Amino acid sequence: MDLSLEDDEDRYELRITADDVREALLLDARRFMQLGLVGEVVFWLALIVVAVGGPVGLLAMGAYAGAAVAIAWGVIQVGKASDMRPAQQGLFLLLALAPIVRLIPVAAFIGRSSSVLSAEAARQRAQTREAQRAEKSRSRSKPETAKRKKPADEVEVFDGLEGVHRVDTLAAARTQPVAPANSPATPAASAVQWPANDVVRQQALARLSTALPRIRLIDTEGLADGMLMPPELVMRDLNIPLDGDPSLLDLPVTRATKGAFGVQYMVEDGKRFNTVLASDLADAGLTVDALHRLALVNLRRLVKGELRLKRANSKDAGYRAMRIKLDGSHESSVLLLDDLWDKTLKKHTPNGVVAVMPSRDVCTFIDLSALTKGGLADLREAMLYAKRLNGEAVNAILHRQGRHWALAGELDGV
Repeated sequence: MDLSLEDDEDRYELRITADDVREALLLDARRFMQLGLVGEVVFWLALIVVAVGGPVGLLAMGAYAGAAVAIAWGVIQVGKASDMRPAQQGLFLLLALAPIVRLIPVAAFIGRSSSVLSAEAARQRAQTREAQRAEKSRSRSKPETAKRKKPADEVEVFDGLEGVHRVDTLAAARTQPVAPANSPATPAASAVQWPANDVVRQQALARLSTALPRIRLIDTEGLADGMLMPPELVMRDLNIPLDGDPSLLDLPVTRATKGAFGVQYMVEDGKRFNTVLASDLADAGLTVDALHRLALVNLRRLVKGELRLKRANSKDAGYRAMRIKLDGSHESSVLLLDDLWDKTLKKHTPNGVVAVMPSRDVCTFIDLSALTKGGLADLREAMLYAKRLNGEAVNAILHRQGRHWALAGELDGV
C-alpha cells in the first residue's frame, strides 16, 4: 500500500507493507491477550480471596466474561495476521470463547454459597427473635412486686447486703441417723446432744441458714443486748403454764435486743415457718449472737428486694405517716435494722422516729414532730387495723433513741 502526500513545496510518500499490517494486528492481539489475563486474575482474586457472594461475586463473573471476550478478540486479530481462512478463524474463535462455559459451574457455586449465607443469616435472625421472645416471657413471669409500676406515694428503699447461701446437705438429709429404740426418755434440752456428729451439724446449719428474726416480746426487763430471755418470760409469752422445771423444756431461742425487744427466729420448713428451738441451736453448734447476725443478713436481703413505703394518712395532712410493706410476715422486724433507720429512712423522720408494731405484719411510723399534729391518731388507726385482722394487737408506742428503742407508753382506746 502506497500513500502520497503533496503540498505546494514538498512531496511525501508513505509505504505500508503487508508485514506492517501483520505486525500491527499481532500487537493489537497481544494487548487484548494481556487484558484478558488481567480479567482472569481479577476473577480468581475476587472469587477466592475476597468473597463469593453479593456484588463481589457479580464483579468476578463480569471480569471473567470480559477476559474471555478480550482473548477472543485477540484470537481474531491473530487470525487476520496469519491470513487464515474464515473456517479456521471460526474454529480458533470457538476455542477462545470455550472458557466462558466455565462460568456456568462458577455461577452455580456462587449461587449456592449465597443461598448458604442467606440461610445462615436467616437462622441467626430466627435465633435472635427467639431469644427476644424468651426474654419477654421471663420478664412477664417476674413477680408482680418486681415489675409493677410504683404508685406516686410508694418508694423503694434500702440497699441491704448479700444474704447467706444455703448449705447443700442432700446426702446428710438422706443419711440422718435414727435414735435407738431403747433410748431412755430424756428432756428435749438433753436429747439434743445425741448424736453429736458432722452429719447432724451440717443438716442443722442448712436449716438455720434461712433464719429470719421476729419480734415477740416487748420489754426485756432491763436485760443487756445479746442475753437469752429467762424461760419464765418466754413461757409467759407463749401462754405455757409455769409447772415444773422450765430449764428442762426445749423453748424457742429468744434474745434480748435493742433495749425493748425479745427476738425469736423463724426458719422455713416446707410451706410453713417454725421457731428455732434451743435444740436446733445446739445441733448446729451456733451461738445466739451468731444466729442473730445470720438472721439480720437474711432480713437485709429480703428488705433489699421487697421493702416499700406507703402513705398511711391523707395527702392533706401536714406530715407523712408511713406504713412499711414487706412480705406479709416480717414488717415489724425491720425495727432491728439500724442502717435502715439511721440512713435510708432518715429523710422521713429528721426529728426522730415514733413507731408502732401491733402485729408481725404491721409497722407504721411517723416523725416525732407529728405527735402534736394528729400523728397519734394514725398510730391508733394502725393498731385498730391489726386488731381487726388478728383479733389482738401489741399496744406499745416505740421511740427510737440512738440505736435502741424505748417504750414510750400505750394508746387509749385500743
